Amino acid sequence: MNNIKKIRTFYQYTQKQFAKLVGVDEETVAQWESSVQAQKFSYDVLKYMSLIFHISPDFIRPCLKNQERCSKSTK
Repeated sequence: MNNIKKIRTFYQYTQKQFAKLVGVDEETVAQWESSVQAQKFSYDVLKYMSLIFHISPDFIRPCLKNQERCSKSTK
Protein backbone atom coordinates (compact mmCIF):
# COMPACT_ATOMS: atom_id res chain seq x y z
CA MET A 1 0.00 0.00 0.00
CA ASN A 2 1.44 3.36 -0.95
CA ASN A 3 1.40 6.38 1.33
CA ILE A 4 -1.52 8.13 -0.38
CA LYS A 5 -3.71 5.11 0.28
CA LYS A 6 -2.39 4.89 3.85
CA ILE A 7 -3.36 8.51 4.48
CA ARG A 8 -6.78 8.12 2.85
CA THR A 9 -7.68 4.92 4.68
CA PHE A 10 -6.37 6.23 8.01
CA TYR A 11 -8.85 9.09 7.80
CA GLN A 12 -11.52 6.70 6.43
CA TYR A 13 -12.11 8.66 3.23
CA THR A 14 -13.36 7.09 0.03
CA GLN A 15 -11.37 7.93 -3.08
CA LYS A 16 -14.17 10.32 -4.07
CA GLN A 17 -14.12 12.11 -0.69
CA PHE A 18 -10.32 12.33 -0.69
CA ALA A 19 -10.30 13.68 -4.24
CA LYS A 20 -12.79 16.41 -3.36
CA LEU A 21 -10.81 17.34 -0.25
CA VAL A 22 -7.49 17.78 -2.08
CA GLY A 23 -9.00 19.29 -5.23
CA VAL A 24 -8.46 16.59 -7.82
CA ASP A 25 -10.75 14.11 -9.53
CA GLU A 26 -11.37 10.57 -8.31
CA GLU A 27 -9.45 9.06 -11.23
CA THR A 28 -6.32 10.97 -10.19
CA VAL A 29 -6.50 9.49 -6.69
CA ALA A 30 -6.93 6.01 -8.18
CA GLN A 31 -3.86 6.57 -10.36
CA TRP A 32 -1.80 7.80 -7.41
CA GLU A 33 -2.78 4.72 -5.41
CA SER A 34 -2.04 2.31 -8.24
CA SER A 35 1.36 3.95 -8.75
CA VAL A 36 0.50 4.68 -12.38
CA GLN A 37 1.20 8.34 -11.65
CA ALA A 38 2.47 8.08 -8.10
CA GLN A 39 5.23 10.61 -8.72
CA LYS A 40 3.13 13.16 -10.63
CA PHE A 41 1.97 15.57 -7.94
CA SER A 42 1.75 19.26 -8.57
CA TYR A 43 3.68 21.22 -5.99
CA ASP A 44 0.48 22.95 -4.84
CA VAL A 45 -1.38 19.66 -4.27
CA LEU A 46 1.59 18.17 -2.46
CA LYS A 47 1.93 21.23 -0.21
CA TYR A 48 -1.83 21.34 0.44
CA MET A 49 -1.98 17.65 1.43
CA SER A 50 0.99 18.19 3.68
CA LEU A 51 -0.79 21.06 5.44
CA ILE A 52 -4.24 19.52 5.85
CA PHE A 53 -2.95 16.16 7.09
CA HIS A 54 -0.05 17.62 9.13
CA ILE A 55 2.53 15.38 7.53
CA SER A 56 5.78 15.87 5.68
CA PRO A 57 5.72 16.09 1.88
CA ASP A 58 8.45 13.44 2.03
CA PHE A 59 5.96 11.01 3.55
CA ILE A 60 3.42 11.70 0.82
CA ARG A 61 6.01 11.43 -1.92
CA PRO A 62 9.04 9.60 -0.49
CA CYS A 63 10.95 9.90 -3.74
CA LEU A 64 10.94 13.68 -3.76
CA LYS A 65 14.59 14.01 -2.75
CA ASN A 66 16.02 11.25 -4.93
CA GLN A 67 14.08 11.17 -8.17
CA GLU A 68 16.57 8.93 -10.01
CA ARG A 69 16.60 6.17 -7.39
CA CYS A 70 12.81 6.21 -7.11
CA SER A 71 12.14 6.13 -10.80
CA LYS A 72 14.35 3.04 -11.05
CA SER A 73 12.63 1.32 -8.13
CA THR A 74 9.10 1.91 -9.46
CA LYS A 75 9.69 0.34 -12.88
